[in-house]
Amino acid sequence: MSDLEVKRTSQQPKMAVELNFVVNEFPKIQIPKGKPTEPEHFQEMKTAKQQMLMKRLIDHVKDL
Repeated sequence: MSDLEVKRTSQQPKMAVELNFVVNEFPKIQIPKGKPTEPEHFQEMKTAKQQMLMKRLIDHVKDL
């Protein structure tokens, strides 16, 4: 073997890489698209929301 061949083999980089973690170890999480729309009609609203709206309406009428 000549000196040129020895130099060429000694300069070859090592390509083996050891990874200490697992790829894709976390489950896929689905995120809901957009925020849910609230009902606009008074009859479709929940009781607490209806009571809050009525209280705000009464307070507003008192201020007038």
